[in-house]
Amino acid sequence: MSDSTVWVHQGMTLGFVRNGIFYIDRTVHGRRFKVSTGCKTNQAAFAEYVRFEKDPFHYNPRSSAGTTWREAVLAFLKYQQFTQGRTEKYVDEQARYLARFGQRKEFWGLDSFTQSDIEAFLADLQTGTVTEKLVVARDEKGEVLLDPETGEPKKVRAKPPGVYSRNRYLAALTKFMNWARDHDLTRNDADKKVRQVREPKHKDSRRPVERERWRATLPFLPEKWQLAQEVLVGSGMRYGELAALTVENIHGAEAGGSIVVPESKGRVGRDIPVSKRVLKAAKKLIGLGGVPSDSGSQFDNRIESAAKAAGVKRYTAHELRHYPACRIIPTRWSSPLLFQRVRAIPQLVDAG
Repeated sequence: MSDSTVWVHQGMTLGFVRNGIFYIDRTVHGRRFKVSTGCKTNQAAFAEYVRFEKDPFHYNPRSSAGTTWREAVLAFLKYQQFTQGRTEKYVDEQARYLARFGQRKEFWGLDSFTQSDIEAFLADLQTGTVTEKLVVARDEKGEVLLDPETGEPKKVRAKPPGVYSRNRYLAALTKFMNWARDHDLTRNDADKKVRQVREPKHKDSRRPVERERWRATLPFLPEKWQLAQEVLVGSGMRYGELAALTVENIHGAEAGGSIVVPESKGRVGRDIPVSKRVLKAAKKLIGLGGVPSDSGSQFDNRIESAAKAAGVKRYTAHELRHYPACRIIPTRWSSPLLFQRVRAIPQLVDAG
Protein backbone atom coordinates (compact mmCIF):
# COMPACT_ATOMS: atom_id res chain seq x y z
CA MET A 1 0.00 0.00 0.00
CA SER A 2 2.95 2.30 -0.76
CA ASP A 3 0.85 4.65 -2.90
CA SER A 4 -1.98 4.77 -0.33
CA THR A 5 -2.78 7.18 2.44
CA VAL A 6 -5.02 6.72 5.44
CA TRP A 7 -8.56 8.08 5.05
CA VAL A 8 -9.53 9.97 8.18
CA HIS A 9 -12.83 11.82 8.50
CA GLN A 10 -13.70 13.88 11.59
CA GLY A 11 -11.04 12.10 13.60
CA MET A 12 -12.24 8.58 12.62
CA THR A 13 -10.27 6.26 10.36
CA LEU A 14 -12.61 4.92 7.67
CA GLY A 15 -10.17 3.36 5.23
CA PHE A 16 -7.55 4.54 2.80
CA VAL A 17 -7.09 6.52 -0.41
CA ARG A 18 -5.35 4.90 -3.34
CA ASN A 19 -4.73 6.61 -6.69
CA GLY A 20 -7.20 9.30 -5.70
CA ILE A 21 -10.03 6.80 -4.95
CA PHE A 22 -11.45 6.47 -1.44
CA TYR A 23 -11.74 2.90 -0.11
CA ILE A 24 -13.70 1.71 2.93
CA ASP A 25 -11.72 -0.62 5.18
CA ARG A 26 -13.78 -1.67 8.21
CA THR A 27 -14.52 -4.80 10.26
CA VAL A 28 -18.17 -5.48 11.09
CA HIS A 29 -19.23 -8.43 13.27
CA GLY A 30 -15.89 -10.10 12.72
CA ARG A 31 -15.98 -9.72 8.95
CA ARG A 32 -13.60 -7.36 7.18
CA PHE A 33 -14.89 -5.19 4.37
CA LYS A 34 -12.47 -3.56 1.94
CA VAL A 35 -14.50 -1.92 -0.84
CA SER A 36 -14.10 1.03 -3.15
CA THR A 37 -16.54 3.90 -2.90
CA GLY A 38 -15.70 4.94 -6.44
CA CYS A 39 -15.46 8.54 -5.18
CA LYS A 40 -12.57 11.00 -5.51
CA THR A 41 -13.67 13.58 -2.94
CA ASN A 42 -13.85 13.26 0.81
CA GLN A 43 -17.42 14.58 0.96
CA ALA A 44 -18.80 12.19 -1.67
CA ALA A 45 -16.87 9.25 -0.19
CA PHE A 46 -18.25 9.94 3.28
CA ALA A 47 -21.80 9.93 1.86
CA GLU A 48 -21.04 6.46 0.50
CA TYR A 49 -19.66 5.43 3.88
CA VAL A 50 -22.97 6.45 5.52
CA ARG A 51 -24.76 4.13 3.08
CA PHE A 52 -22.26 1.40 3.89
CA GLU A 53 -22.91 1.73 7.62
CA LYS A 54 -26.66 1.24 7.14
CA ASP A 55 -26.22 -2.18 5.54
CA PRO A 56 -22.60 -3.32 5.17
CA PHE A 57 -23.51 -6.79 3.91
CA HIS A 58 -25.53 -5.44 0.96
CA TYR A 59 -23.50 -2.36 0.13
CA ASN A 60 -22.72 -1.63 -3.51
CA PRO A 61 -21.24 1.71 -4.66
CA ARG A 62 -23.50 4.02 -6.63
CA SER A 63 -20.71 4.69 -9.09
CA SER A 64 -20.63 1.06 -10.22
CA ALA A 65 -24.19 -0.06 -9.61
CA GLY A 66 -26.26 3.06 -10.20
CA THR A 67 -29.38 3.23 -8.05
CA THR A 68 -29.37 0.46 -5.47
CA TRP A 69 -31.90 -2.35 -5.79
CA ARG A 70 -33.38 -1.94 -2.32
CA GLU A 71 -34.17 1.76 -2.50
CA ALA A 72 -35.58 1.42 -6.02
CA VAL A 73 -37.83 -1.49 -5.00
CA LEU A 74 -39.19 0.45 -2.01
CA ALA A 75 -39.99 3.42 -4.25
CA PHE A 76 -41.63 1.12 -6.81
CA LEU A 77 -43.84 -0.56 -4.18
CA LYS A 78 -44.94 2.81 -2.82
CA TYR A 79 -45.79 3.87 -6.37
CA GLN A 80 -47.86 0.72 -6.92
CA GLN A 81 -49.77 1.09 -3.65
CA PHE A 82 -50.36 4.83 -3.39
CA THR A 83 -50.29 6.01 -7.02
CA GLN A 84 -51.63 2.99 -8.89
CA GLY A 85 -53.99 1.95 -6.08
CA ARG A 86 -52.88 -1.68 -6.05
CA THR A 87 -54.16 -3.92 -3.27
CA GLU A 88 -52.04 -4.78 -0.25
CA LYS A 89 -51.99 -8.42 -1.34
CA TYR A 90 -50.63 -7.48 -4.79
CA VAL A 91 -47.93 -5.23 -3.31
CA ASP A 92 -46.85 -7.92 -0.85
CA GLU A 93 -46.62 -10.43 -3.67
CA GLN A 94 -44.44 -8.12 -5.79
CA ALA A 95 -42.26 -7.36 -2.76
CA ARG A 96 -41.68 -11.08 -2.18
CA TYR A 97 -40.66 -11.69 -5.79
CA LEU A 98 -38.31 -8.71 -6.00
CA ALA A 99 -36.78 -9.39 -2.57
CA ARG A 100 -35.64 -12.81 -3.75
CA PHE A 101 -33.95 -11.24 -6.75
CA GLY A 102 -32.27 -8.74 -4.42
CA GLN A 103 -30.80 -11.49 -2.26
CA ARG A 104 -28.24 -12.07 -4.98
CA LYS A 105 -25.25 -9.77 -5.27
CA GLU A 106 -25.73 -9.42 -9.02
CA PHE A 107 -29.00 -7.57 -8.39
CA TRP A 108 -27.81 -5.12 -5.72
CA GLY A 109 -27.78 -2.38 -8.36
CA LEU A 110 -30.15 -1.74 -11.24
CA ASP A 111 -27.24 -1.59 -13.69
CA SER A 112 -25.24 -4.50 -12.32
CA PHE A 113 -27.13 -7.58 -13.58
CA THR A 114 -27.18 -9.13 -17.03
CA GLN A 115 -29.38 -11.47 -19.05
CA SER A 116 -27.27 -14.42 -17.86
CA ASP A 117 -27.85 -13.42 -14.23
CA ILE A 118 -31.62 -13.44 -14.75
CA GLU A 119 -31.58 -16.79 -16.52
CA ALA A 120 -29.40 -18.27 -13.76
CA PHE A 121 -31.84 -17.04 -11.11
CA LEU A 122 -34.84 -18.52 -12.94
CA ALA A 123 -33.02 -21.82 -13.45
CA ASP A 124 -32.26 -22.02 -9.73
CA LEU A 125 -35.87 -21.10 -8.97
CA GLN A 126 -37.16 -24.10 -10.89
CA THR A 127 -34.73 -26.46 -9.20
CA GLY A 128 -35.98 -25.34 -5.81
CA THR A 129 -32.77 -23.66 -4.56
CA VAL A 130 -34.26 -20.17 -4.35
CA THR A 131 -37.21 -21.00 -2.09
CA GLU A 132 -37.61 -23.74 0.49
CA LYS A 133 -41.35 -23.94 0.99
CA LEU A 134 -42.61 -26.61 3.40
CA VAL A 135 -45.98 -28.34 3.13
CA VAL A 136 -47.86 -30.87 5.24
CA ALA A 137 -46.93 -34.45 4.33
CA ARG A 138 -49.77 -36.77 3.28
CA ASP A 139 -49.98 -40.46 2.47
CA GLU A 140 -51.42 -42.04 -0.70
CA LYS A 141 -54.96 -41.70 0.67
CA GLY A 142 -54.49 -38.01 1.41
CA GLU A 143 -54.30 -38.45 5.17
CA VAL A 144 -51.97 -36.14 7.12
CA LEU A 145 -48.77 -37.82 8.33
CA LEU A 146 -47.67 -37.08 11.90
CA ASP A 147 -44.15 -36.70 13.22
CA PRO A 148 -43.53 -39.75 15.49
CA GLU A 149 -41.52 -37.65 17.98
CA THR A 150 -43.68 -34.53 18.36
CA GLY A 151 -47.06 -35.78 17.19
CA GLU A 152 -47.39 -32.66 15.03
CA PRO A 153 -48.16 -32.79 11.28
CA LYS A 154 -45.01 -33.75 9.42
CA LYS A 155 -43.60 -31.10 7.08
CA VAL A 156 -41.76 -31.88 3.87
CA ARG A 157 -40.22 -29.73 1.20
CA ALA A 158 -42.68 -28.71 -1.49
CA LYS A 159 -42.16 -29.54 -5.14
CA PRO A 160 -39.93 -27.03 -6.96
CA PRO A 161 -41.83 -24.15 -8.60
CA GLY A 162 -42.93 -24.81 -12.14
CA VAL A 163 -43.16 -22.76 -15.31
CA TYR A 164 -46.02 -20.69 -13.96
CA SER A 165 -43.94 -19.44 -11.00
CA ARG A 166 -41.01 -18.73 -13.29
CA ASN A 167 -43.17 -16.51 -15.45
CA ARG A 168 -44.59 -14.71 -12.42
CA TYR A 169 -41.11 -13.84 -11.15
CA LEU A 170 -40.02 -12.67 -14.59
CA ALA A 171 -43.19 -10.57 -15.00
CA ALA A 172 -42.55 -8.89 -11.64
CA LEU A 173 -38.97 -8.09 -12.65
CA THR A 174 -40.04 -6.71 -16.03
CA LYS A 175 -42.74 -4.52 -14.50
CA PHE A 176 -40.27 -3.16 -11.96
CA MET A 177 -37.58 -2.46 -14.55
CA ASN A 178 -40.05 -0.78 -16.90
CA TRP A 179 -40.96 1.56 -14.04
CA ALA A 180 -37.27 2.18 -13.28
CA ARG A 181 -36.53 3.03 -16.91
CA ASP A 182 -39.55 5.33 -17.12
CA HIS A 183 -38.22 7.19 -14.05
CA ASP A 184 -34.69 7.43 -15.52
CA LEU A 185 -33.17 5.27 -12.79
CA THR A 186 -31.45 2.92 -15.23
CA ARG A 187 -30.99 2.05 -18.87
CA ASN A 188 -30.43 -1.63 -18.22
CA ASP A 189 -32.76 -3.67 -20.47
CA ALA A 190 -31.47 -7.17 -19.67
CA ASP A 191 -34.96 -8.24 -18.57
CA LYS A 192 -36.29 -7.61 -22.09
CA LYS A 193 -33.98 -10.28 -23.48
CA VAL A 194 -35.47 -13.07 -21.34
CA ARG A 195 -38.69 -14.53 -22.71
CA GLN A 196 -41.68 -16.02 -20.96
CA VAL A 197 -42.04 -19.79 -21.30
CA ARG A 198 -45.24 -21.23 -22.69
CA GLU A 199 -47.31 -22.62 -19.82
CA PRO A 200 -48.85 -26.08 -20.27
CA LYS A 201 -52.61 -25.95 -20.45
CA HIS A 202 -54.54 -28.03 -17.95
CA LYS A 203 -57.13 -30.22 -19.61
CA ASP A 204 -59.86 -29.26 -17.12
CA SER A 205 -58.78 -25.65 -16.53
CA ARG A 206 -61.76 -24.19 -18.41
CA ARG A 207 -64.17 -27.10 -18.34
CA PRO A 208 -67.41 -26.08 -16.59
CA VAL A 209 -68.70 -27.99 -13.60
CA GLU A 210 -71.62 -30.15 -14.61
CA ARG A 211 -75.01 -29.31 -13.09
CA GLU A 212 -75.30 -32.73 -11.49
CA ARG A 213 -71.96 -32.33 -9.71
CA TRP A 214 -72.46 -28.94 -8.04
CA ARG A 215 -76.06 -29.79 -7.16
CA ALA A 216 -74.97 -33.06 -5.55
CA THR A 217 -72.69 -31.19 -3.12
CA LEU A 218 -75.36 -28.74 -1.89
CA PRO A 219 -76.75 -30.96 0.94
CA PHE A 220 -73.23 -31.36 2.33
CA LEU A 221 -72.34 -27.65 2.38
CA PRO A 222 -73.19 -25.24 5.25
CA GLU A 223 -75.82 -22.62 4.38
CA LYS A 224 -73.34 -19.81 3.77
CA TRP A 225 -71.35 -21.85 1.31
CA GLN A 226 -74.52 -23.08 -0.44
CA LEU A 227 -75.42 -19.43 -1.05
CA ALA A 228 -71.90 -18.64 -2.22
CA GLN A 229 -72.03 -21.48 -4.73
CA GLU A 230 -75.44 -20.36 -5.99
CA VAL A 231 -74.17 -16.81 -6.58
CA LEU A 232 -71.05 -18.00 -8.39
CA VAL A 233 -73.04 -20.39 -10.57
CA GLY A 234 -75.69 -17.80 -11.40
CA SER A 235 -73.36 -14.87 -12.09
CA GLY A 236 -70.00 -16.17 -13.27
CA MET A 237 -68.22 -13.95 -10.75
CA ARG A 238 -64.72 -14.64 -9.51
CA TYR A 239 -64.38 -15.70 -5.89
CA GLY A 240 -62.44 -12.51 -5.02
CA GLU A 241 -65.25 -10.41 -6.44
CA LEU A 242 -67.76 -12.34 -4.34
CA ALA A 243 -65.66 -11.75 -1.21
CA ALA A 244 -65.73 -7.98 -1.86
CA LEU A 245 -69.48 -7.89 -2.58
CA THR A 246 -71.60 -5.37 -0.62
CA VAL A 247 -75.31 -4.51 -0.55
CA GLU A 248 -74.56 -1.35 -2.57
CA ASN A 249 -73.42 -3.55 -5.47
CA ILE A 250 -76.81 -5.28 -5.77
CA HIS A 251 -79.51 -3.66 -7.93
CA GLY A 252 -83.06 -4.86 -8.63
CA ALA A 253 -85.43 -7.20 -6.82
CA GLU A 254 -88.70 -8.21 -8.49
CA ALA A 255 -87.88 -9.83 -11.82
CA GLY A 256 -84.12 -9.89 -11.39
CA GLY A 257 -81.50 -7.23 -11.72
CA SER A 258 -77.73 -7.01 -11.69
CA ILE A 259 -74.65 -7.21 -9.54
CA VAL A 260 -72.12 -4.46 -10.09
CA VAL A 261 -68.45 -5.39 -9.83
CA PRO A 262 -66.73 -2.01 -9.47
CA GLU A 263 -63.21 -3.28 -10.12
CA SER A 264 -62.40 -6.75 -11.40
CA LYS A 265 -59.30 -8.38 -12.88
CA GLY A 266 -57.62 -5.89 -15.15
CA ARG A 267 -59.10 -2.98 -13.15
CA VAL A 268 -62.22 -2.89 -15.34
CA GLY A 269 -65.63 -2.92 -13.69
CA ARG A 270 -68.74 -4.55 -15.11
CA ASP A 271 -72.47 -4.95 -14.55
CA ILE A 272 -73.58 -8.60 -14.39
CA PRO A 273 -77.28 -9.36 -15.13
CA VAL A 274 -78.67 -11.96 -12.70
CA SER A 275 -82.01 -13.48 -11.73
CA LYS A 276 -84.14 -12.71 -8.69
CA ARG A 277 -83.05 -15.98 -7.14
CA VAL A 278 -79.37 -15.08 -7.40
CA LEU A 279 -80.02 -11.58 -6.03
CA LYS A 280 -81.82 -13.06 -3.05
CA ALA A 281 -78.96 -15.50 -2.41
CA ALA A 282 -76.39 -12.67 -2.65
CA LYS A 283 -78.26 -10.49 -0.13
CA LYS A 284 -78.67 -13.38 2.29
CA LEU A 285 -74.99 -14.25 1.95
CA ILE A 286 -73.99 -10.69 2.82
CA GLY A 287 -76.35 -10.81 5.79
CA LEU A 288 -74.48 -13.87 7.05
CA GLY A 289 -71.17 -12.02 6.87
CA GLY A 290 -70.09 -12.94 3.35
CA VAL A 291 -67.09 -15.10 2.52
CA PRO A 292 -63.46 -14.52 3.56
CA SER A 293 -61.04 -12.99 1.09
CA ASP A 294 -58.59 -15.90 1.03
CA SER A 295 -58.43 -16.73 -2.67
CA GLY A 296 -61.16 -19.32 -2.18
CA SER A 297 -59.04 -21.76 -0.18
CA GLN A 298 -61.67 -22.28 2.55
CA PHE A 299 -64.41 -22.75 -0.05
CA ASP A 300 -62.27 -25.20 -2.03
CA ASN A 301 -61.66 -27.25 1.10
CA ARG A 302 -65.38 -27.39 1.89
CA ILE A 303 -66.20 -28.28 -1.72
CA GLU A 304 -63.65 -31.09 -1.62
CA SER A 305 -65.23 -32.54 1.54
CA ALA A 306 -68.76 -32.15 0.15
CA ALA A 307 -67.81 -33.75 -3.17
CA LYS A 308 -66.24 -36.66 -1.34
CA ALA A 309 -69.40 -37.11 0.77
CA ALA A 310 -71.61 -36.90 -2.35
CA GLY A 311 -69.43 -39.33 -4.28
CA VAL A 312 -68.67 -36.93 -7.15
CA LYS A 313 -65.46 -35.56 -8.63
CA ARG A 314 -64.14 -32.52 -6.77
CA TYR A 315 -64.02 -29.06 -8.34
CA THR A 316 -62.92 -25.58 -7.30
CA ALA A 317 -64.69 -22.31 -6.63
CA HIS A 318 -63.10 -20.80 -9.73
CA GLU A 319 -64.36 -23.62 -11.97
CA LEU A 320 -67.91 -22.63 -11.05
CA ARG A 321 -67.26 -19.40 -12.94
CA HIS A 322 -67.31 -21.27 -16.25
CA TYR A 323 -70.77 -22.78 -15.73
CA PRO A 324 -72.84 -19.77 -16.97
CA ALA A 325 -70.73 -19.47 -20.12
CA CYS A 326 -71.49 -23.03 -21.19
CA ARG A 327 -75.21 -22.18 -21.22
CA ILE A 328 -74.85 -19.64 -24.04
CA ILE A 329 -75.49 -20.79 -27.60
CA PRO A 330 -72.28 -20.08 -29.59
CA THR A 331 -72.58 -16.87 -31.56
CA ARG A 332 -70.39 -14.23 -33.15
CA TRP A 333 -69.19 -11.54 -30.78
CA SER A 334 -70.45 -8.93 -33.21
CA SER A 335 -74.01 -10.27 -33.09
CA PRO A 336 -76.64 -7.79 -31.74
CA LEU A 337 -78.30 -10.77 -30.00
CA LEU A 338 -75.27 -11.33 -27.75
CA PHE A 339 -76.54 -9.05 -24.97
CA GLN A 340 -79.92 -10.80 -24.94
CA ARG A 341 -78.15 -14.15 -24.74
CA VAL A 342 -75.99 -12.94 -21.84
CA ARG A 343 -79.07 -11.70 -19.97
CA ALA A 344 -80.62 -15.12 -20.45
CA ILE A 345 -77.85 -16.83 -18.48
CA PRO A 346 -79.46 -16.52 -15.02
CA GLN A 347 -82.81 -17.80 -16.29
CA LEU A 348 -81.13 -20.78 -17.95
CA VAL A 349 -79.23 -21.53 -14.76
CA ASP A 350 -82.37 -21.32 -12.61
CA ALA A 351 -84.33 -23.42 -15.06
CA GLY A 352 -81.55 -25.97 -15.35
